[in-house]
Amino acid sequence: MPRVHKKYIREKDTKTEGGKMIVTVANEKGGVGKTFVAINLADAIASKGERVLLVDLDPQSNLTMRTLEKVLTEHHIGHVLAGREKITSIIHTVRVYDSGGEVHIAPSKPDLAFMQDEIARRWMGTNLLRKVLNPLERVYSTIIIDTPPMTSIFQLMALQAADVVLPVVSPDLNSVEGVIALAKHYKGGTGFDFWGNVPLVVLNKANKRLSMLKKVRSLLDELKVEYIEVPQRSAVSRLHEEGLSLFDSNSKAVLDVVRAFYKIASRIRGV
Repeated sequence: MPRVHKKYIREKDTKTEGGKMIVTVANEKGGVGKTFVAINLADAIASKGERVLLVDLDPQSNLTMRTLEKVLTEHHIGHVLAGREKITSIIHTVRVYDSGGEVHIAPSKPDLAFMQDEIARRWMGTNLLRKVLNPLERVYSTIIIDTPPMTSIFQLMALQAADVVLPVVSPDLNSVEGVIALAKHYKGGTGFDFWGNVPLVVLNKANKRLSMLKKVRSLLDELKVEYIEVPQRSAVSRLHEEGLSLFDSNSKAVLDVVRAFYKIASRIRGV
């Protein structure tokens, strides 16, 4: 696991010019690799010298567990949304790159699930998450939100706050149906045009030996969406399990994956 430094981000910090972009990584179905995509997209952008914030909005807390050895405080994103803490007081440093780029995280914990009612009362009729993140406008170039694989107030808040929604699918037709379900559910009634905000879809775990990969490609082509494939590599899985950045690795086995995430970062942020 990477060495963890507690760091409070000052609102007066103006390292990043030009304001923030909020990217919400989403799918109604679990197991597609949303957390994997969120982490590596953050690393791809940060390795180019940008400052990136990850926001774990999933009570399962996979993003937090993958990036931090431990959460050094009891407070997490739920306490911020409930109005008990400021966002700047819960942020931890995940990685610092020689380029000057940094990845930070606003963590989650399982008890976030039990705070839904309290948070919902503050959220109704407002864009609460966006309001919470606004003080970080000039601190980060990109804020990436990892979402739960189910319909919940946390998923809807993340979609509502997004400048860009980044759907993640895998070689599984159900994963594409999960994205379609999100699009149908959130388009119109909330004023949120899901597909209108989609620059591309990430096709994760793209293993050419799987016959299902061709079927998923065909379905995405029918939907007329752009997609970028992230190849499946066992070496990548090992690094991810250990909490290590692919972008610090010299392994040829991970090069195709790194290239894919640089392509995604370029497509979204132009870095």
